[in-house]
Amino acid sequence: MAIGTGTTAPTASDTQLENEVFRATTGDAPLNWVDDPDTPGRYEAKLSVTGGDEVPAGTQITEAALIIGSESQLYSRDVFGVKEPGAGESVTSTMPILGPV
Repeated sequence: MAIGTGTTAPTASDTQLENEVFRATTGDAPLNWVDDPDTPGRYEAKLSVTGGDEVPAGTQITEAALIIGSESQLYSRDVFGVKEPGAGESVTSTMPILGPV
């Protein structure tokens, strides 16, 4: 999963984030896979980043994406309102995943 600062609306032809600022892979601590207890077969990827650690404090995070495999294939991309972690503050971006991971 990756986050960025782009603001252009997602399209079916997107192959990457508009402006990626951080990426976590499956084994990285800030990325968690969560079962959705209300929807069997649905999962969520949750990426938490801290200002001053994973991203510079004050970074205006506005996009997230799921990237699959070693070829970095874009699975989905979303643009949202600004999430801006201050120094030592964490923000979380969540992406739904349908079907098993």
